[in-house]
Amino acid sequence: MSPQLPDLSGPPVSLTELTAYKDSVTQQFGAIYTAIDGLTPDSLDLSLVDDAFSGLKTVRNIVGHLGLDEARSNAERVAGMAYGAMQNARDVVSLIGQLPTEVAALESMATEAFDNISEILPSLPMSLEDLSAFKDTVFDQFGAIGDAIGSFSLDSLDLSLPGDIFSGLTNISNITGLIGLDDVGAYADKAVGMAYGAMQAAQDIASFIDEIPVEVANLGDMVMDGFDQVAETIAGLGDAFDELGDVPDLALDLAAYNPALDTRVGNLIPHTGIGSFGEVLFQVSAEKMALVRDVQRTTSARVEEHQVTGAKPRLEFLAPELDTTGFSVFWHMAFGVNPRTEIAKLRNLCTQGAAKNLILGGENFGKYLLIEVSERWMRSGPGGSPIVAEASLSLKEYV
Repeated sequence: MSPQLPDLSGPPVSLTELTAYKDSVTQQFGAIYTAIDGLTPDSLDLSLVDDAFSGLKTVRNIVGHLGLDEARSNAERVAGMAYGAMQNARDVVSLIGQLPTEVAALESMATEAFDNISEILPSLPMSLEDLSAFKDTVFDQFGAIGDAIGSFSLDSLDLSLPGDIFSGLTNISNITGLIGLDDVGAYADKAVGMAYGAMQAAQDIASFIDEIPVEVANLGDMVMDGFDQVAETIAGLGDAFDELGDVPDLALDLAAYNPALDTRVGNLIPHTGIGSFGEVLFQVSAEKMALVRDVQRTTSARVEEHQVTGAKPRLEFLAPELDTTGFSVFWHMAFGVNPRTEIAKLRNLCTQGAAKNLILGGENFGKYLLIEVSERWMRSGPGGSPIVAEASLSLKEYV
């Protein structure tokens, strides 16, 4: 067997490419099972063991490339069993009994890992420039829809106009769905249905003329908000890398797409510790990202103002006030953190009134109480769990 490695020049940036990797792994498992089926205690063909070993190495390389460390470790272990049997023919008999179970378990683990990646893989454009191109296309569609609506007249029911609107709305639905704006796509689909109904039944055109301008206006507002959210997400990821200095474009592409950072790109990104609050870590590294932004610290004094007849009041310094600090934290599941878990930690610290040391930028601010946590889910995955989220924190000094 001559295993065919996929092109490992870069990590998958789309579900299509991820599927190609998964297909490669499936092919390797097929070849491994073929080798296993050919092994019998009566016919100890070491070339079949070598075939199984080669297939397992290929599986290990692919899942390791995708950052699936648990599957990679398991593949290495099973490959080690095959390699040991190749070195000592006496081990082949025991390998025959163990290998089918081990390979089946590895296949199940790899399949689950691929499924997990496909669930959280965001379908964002890779750059703000690409997003802008999508946005321009959508605006062109809205322009065409507006022209069609402006041409409507109850005295001249041109059935081609609902068709033009139907076409434009369909394009908007496709584009917004492509970049993950599922709510916008669903709303566009509803308007598409209205246009389709008007195309099929001329008697519905009068009500369609009344309703469609409002629906299109609502859709336009949703599209604008949706594009702004996507742009903010992409820009936020870019800001994260700006904190680290000059990072190659490939790293930014990963930020938009890949839930498992490629180790080769990881080597380009310095490991940077930003700080912590209790058990919650703030950091930007190749493995994890919890980016702190917009830090504000206020130091003030408590004074007494004494009124003076015929002159300005006199101030008396009494004592320093408690410092207050505020900042936001940005998480992306693609960078090894679960936003929901991190937010839950912060909310628990807030509701428990636990005073913890606040460390930011290498400086220990001292003990603080977390007074308020305001969370914002910027993008959700299947089931509604946040993939990208931000929390604004308000803290007060504790003495």
